[in-house]
Amino acid sequence: MKAIRSASFNLFVLSLLLFAGSLTASAQSESTSVALTEQLDSIESRLVESESREKQILENQAKILEELHKLRFLVRRS
Repeated sequence: MKAIRSASFNLFVLSLLLFAGSLTASAQSESTSVALTEQLDSIESRLVESESREKQILENQAKILEELHKLRFLVRRS
């Protein structure tokens, strides 16, 4: 009888340890998930900024080309 109680108690303690371990693993997994989400948000933000700068550069290049064509036309006329 004493052996059964001891085994039962040991199983109970083991169950508690496994439960605590699963909670810890779950918390670590959630923490990792939050960190990864933050990194992805940061990357997305930088890509949006990069696209915006690239668009501005292309617009500036188009303006410069337009001005060069105007200058070329003026040089030919003179």
